[in-house]
Amino acid sequence: MDEAQFIEQYNAYLQTIADARITYVRRWLRDNTIRFGEKVEILALIRRFEGLAKELKAAVVLCGLSCSSCGLLCLDQKHHSGKHDCKTSHCCPTLCTFELQHTEDTVPSCDMPAGHAGRHVCKILPHLCGAPCDLSGRNGCMLSCTKPPDHMEDEHLCPARVHACGEPCSVIGADGVPLCTRNCVVDSRLDHHVHCCERPLECTEKCQMCSSRCAAGDHFHALEDGAIHLCGQEHVCPRRCESMGICEIATKPQKIEETFVGRYNTFQYTKYAQEARRLPCIIPVHPTRLGHDGPHVHSEDTTAFHYCEESCEHCGYYCTLPLGHTQKEHDTAHGSMAQAEWIVEGEDTTALELEGRKYATGDSGAPMLCSLLCKTMGRHVHIAPCRAEEADECQDDELEHIVRPNAQEQHDWITHRLFWARSGFKDPYTNSEQAEFGLWYASKSS
Repeated sequence: MDEAQFIEQYNAYLQTIADARITYVRRWLRDNTIRFGEKVEILALIRRFEGLAKELKAAVVLCGLSCSSCGLLCLDQKHHSGKHDCKTSHCCPTLCTFELQHTEDTVPSCDMPAGHAGRHVCKILPHLCGAPCDLSGRNGCMLSCTKPPDHMEDEHLCPARVHACGEPCSVIGADGVPLCTRNCVVDSRLDHHVHCCERPLECTEKCQMCSSRCAAGDHFHALEDGAIHLCGQEHVCPRRCESMGICEIATKPQKIEETFVGRYNTFQYTKYAQEARRLPCIIPVHPTRLGHDGPHVHSEDTTAFHYCEESCEHCGYYCTLPLGHTQKEHDTAHGSMAQAEWIVEGEDTTALELEGRKYATGDSGAPMLCSLLCKTMGRHVHIAPCRAEEADECQDDELEHIVRPNAQEQHDWITHRLFWARSGFKDPYTNSEQAEFGLWYASKSS
C-alpha cells in the first residue's frame, strides 16, 4: 500500500476508536447527570468533557513525516519529540529488480532503505555504482550512489529526493532561546537563509486557552509582534462568576478532625467548616478571542440566585438568605467557633469547665458550635468588649461594665439576647431556651 494511503487509513482507524470511546463516555455522562437538570456544575462538567474529547482526538493523530532511518513515514504521535520512527526494520522488503543478472534460483532482497526511490538493488552484484554519496553527511541521504557502475559524472548521488540542510530551525525567541529544537529540512543544494524544519505549517506554541496546538498555520507565527495563539475551537471561560454575593454554599459542612491544644486540655474534636464557592463563568469564548464581552456570570439568567455575603464573626458560616434580603437578621446553620476565643473572668488561672473539659482565657473556641455553646452553658451571660468611651457611661438594662483597674481592654457582661442582636444573625435557640438563658442576668440584677 502507498505510504500516504496507509497513514490516511491508519489515522482514520484511530479516530474511529477515539470517537467510539468519546461516544461511550458522553452517553455515560448523560445517563448519570440527567436527573440533576441544567445545574451549573453539570454544565461545567459537560463543557470540560468536550474539551478533553477534543484533546483526545488530537492526541491520536500520527506524525506522518519521513522516518529518520528510511523513506517510510513516522508512526509516533503527531507532536512527538526526538527522531521520527516508522516502527519497522527500515529495510526494503522487495526483491532486487536485476533478477536476470542473478544465476541463482533465488533472487536476493533489495538492500536499500525502506521507501527508497528508484529501482530495488541488492549488494551481491554491482548493479549500480555503489560509491558513497557525495552528500552522505546530510539528513535523508541513502548513502550509496545509484548511478550506473561506469557513469561518467564525477558526482556520486543516492536516490534521495532531498538532502536536508540540517541547520537548527530559525524559530528563535527574542531572548535567544530556540522555540523549535528540530533541524532544517530544506535541500542543502538550494540557497536559503531561513531554516525551517519539516513542520512549516505548524506554529510552535500551544493555544493560550487550552493544551491544543495553535492553529495559525505558520511555523514562524510565534515571532510575530503580539502573536495570539489559539487552536480555532470555542473555549470555556477560565474566570469565575464576578456577580455580587455568593454563588453557592455547600449544604453539607466539611468535617475535619483536629486537635485542640489549650492551657488545661488536649483532645480530638470534629471541626465543622463551611465552603462558599464562586462558580465558573458560563459564557463561552469565541474561537478567535481570548475572552468574551460582558461580565463573568455563572448563569445567563439575570435573576440567578446569589447568597448574602455576610458571615458569622464567630464561626464564619455565611448567611443562607438571598443577597439583599429584606429580613432584618441574617440566618445560617452555624458551625465551629474557630474565629472566636475564650475570655474567662477571674484570675489568670481561672478556667471554665463544660462537658468535662476546661477552657481558659485565650483558648480557641473551635471545639464549640455557635448553636450549641449557650445550651451547654445553661443560664449565662457573655463577655464582650465595652463600647463606651468612659466606664461610667456604660449603663444599660442588658449589660454591666466589668471593673478592671489599669486594664488595657475594657469588657462588659451582656445578655444572651444582646449578644445575638449585636451579631446581626438570628438567635439559633428556641424561645424557651432564650428565656432560660436570660434568668441568670435577671436574678443578678434583682
